[in-house]
Formats: sequence, structure tokens, C-alpha cells
Amino acid sequence: MKKCLVIVVVLAISTLSLPAYAGVYSCTGTVTTLEVASCCGGVVYVSGAGGLNTVAICTLNGGSGNFNADSCKAAYATLLAAKLQGLTVSIAFSDTLTCSTQPGSTATSSAWAVSLQ
Repeated sequence: MKKCLVIVVVLAISTLSLPAYAGVYSCTGTVTTLEVASCCGGVVYVSGAGGLNTVAICTLNGGSGNFNADSCKAAYATLLAAKLQGLTVSIAFSDTLTCSTQPGSTATSSAWAVSLQ
């Protein structure tokens, strides 16, 4: 019994010393707005899924965010298909925010994946 208690205490202490990492979560739902800005390398903006306000997820030239140019184009194509067909989409983020607290269209978000559901 004493040995089990020591193990539990050691595990609890080691857990406290772990660094805090951003949470990974998905915003899922229909796309209400999808646009590409002509400036800044073609910023892709999306809103709606999971309560997202308009957020910039990537740039088509791959200059910012977690997507390179090709993956941003694929994400845009996925979002466009979802928008045109009324399909459910899931956008994955890695940060300490929530779907409804993502920053506005002023900065590229921490989005890292887009998928159809």
C-alpha cells in the first residue's frame, strides 16, 4: 500500500513539472463566409464552422500560418466545396483559445488542418 502511495505521489509531482502545451481542438459546422483577399499573398478567410468569427487561416502564397502554399490551396478547395454544397467542415486549431474566441481577420490563426465531415 505504501509503495502505491509513493508511486501516485511521484506521478503527481512529475505531472506538475510538465510544460503547458496549447490545446488541440476542432471547430465543426457549415461555412458561412469564405473569401480570399487580394492583398498579402491571398489571405483565406473563413467563418461559421463551430461559431468561428471571420478568421484568416492561411495565405495562398504560403507566407504565413501553418500551411504552405499547396496545403493552403487544398484547404481553400475543401472549404469552397463545403460552402457550395452545404457540407460540414472541421477546422483544427492548436492554441489556448476556443472556436468563438479566435482572433478576427487581422492575423493568421493557429489553424493546421481542414477536413470534410
